[in-house]
Amino acid sequence: MPAATIRPRFDLQTAFSVRAAEGGRRSPRRMRALAFGDAPQVTPEHGPTGRPRRDPAARLRAMVIGPRGRMRMDPFGTLGFGAERQRPTDTPHTAPIRVIENPTSLIFTVLETESGGLSTEEIHLLSAGRQLADQIAGEGGAAVVAIASGVPDGLAEAGADRVISQPSPQTGQYREEWFASQLSNSITTLRPHHVLFPDTLSGRDLAARVASQLGTKPIFGVHQIEAGNCVRVGFGGTKDLTSRTPLILSVAESFSASPVAEWGEASDLAIEGPQGPAQDLIEDLGLLPVTGADLPLEEAPFVISAGVGVHDWTAFDAVTTEVNATQAASRVVCDRGDRPRDRQVGASGRLSTAECYVALGISGAMHHLQGIEACNSVVAVNTDANAAIMKRADLAIVGDANEILRALARKLGGGAT
Repeated sequence: MPAATIRPRFDLQTAFSVRAAEGGRRSPRRMRALAFGDAPQVTPEHGPTGRPRRDPAARLRAMVIGPRGRMRMDPFGTLGFGAERQRPTDTPHTAPIRVIENPTSLIFTVLETESGGLSTEEIHLLSAGRQLADQIAGEGGAAVVAIASGVPDGLAEAGADRVISQPSPQTGQYREEWFASQLSNSITTLRPHHVLFPDTLSGRDLAARVASQLGTKPIFGVHQIEAGNCVRVGFGGTKDLTSRTPLILSVAESFSASPVAEWGEASDLAIEGPQGPAQDLIEDLGLLPVTGADLPLEEAPFVISAGVGVHDWTAFDAVTTEVNATQAASRVVCDRGDRPRDRQVGASGRLSTAECYVALGISGAMHHLQGIEACNSVVAVNTDANAAIMKRADLAIVGDANEILRALARKLGGGAT
């Protein structure tokens, strides 16, 4: 007969003493391991079961900002179960640069930003210009020319090959009239194949003025260009209309263009000619001052939203007033009457397209995440690091929203205590 196998005896007294020493928390694996005397060594890199620990902070440090301005995981930043392999700090992360020395064709893209970063509409505009340039590229290649007052940041990353920096109008001169004359002169001199404008109120106005001076007909709201034809929405959004791509067109934000794979040179392109209109027909009295509270929630570029975690409404009002932000709230806050119903963000409320959306004390229910889906950058403040809003946020801050509001109010001089 085979020799009997003697199994080690499970010492319940030792196991439950371990459980009592750990504060009453039951860990069956650890209790069994300690009872049999073969407990693994617990280190910062390994857990009580001997398996490597995950390090969320290391994974977050390894994330980089993608071309759309959102955080994405860098495959060269982490390896295995949290074993960190950092990219060399002296090697910047850049894409290949496209060099077009003597372009045979030009695509003009007219930007509205005068300084700072590019907006979402302008990034889509440059992507559309790059797609159109690839379709008509000749022997020397087609170059995308960005036209703006000043030189905004990120033109090379967005794919601009050339940059025309036009001077700003003088005081009292109407901006659209001034730039329309400047653009007409540039188009007449360089003869681009197409001139693209953002499909905004000011973009459409400027495109119509330029088209009138050049004696051509523009097309607005183009969302697709292929094989020399452009597609726009017509008949109240129920049908697409296809026509030949004109000289002047405005590009909708929904334009189906992928992000550029190569950076542009963004080199300067000088234009000689008259500056501004020969006669000022409109006197510009300046912009009418508008506060963030007066803006519709759907059109506000900067929104600060409050959830159930916000209780200090004095500090909330002080901060939003000092930074001139538009107030918003979650459905629960509006249900209990702390903020009016027209300030509700979500699938059952208003949809926000803000460039910056700050969520204070909002957990991130599905209907609320649907309401901020089109926001460019999201900043979330919550005491729960695992809240759904923290996963959507470009910048997540773990902390009490009320304490942060009071600190901001004191810093900005809003008078909150």
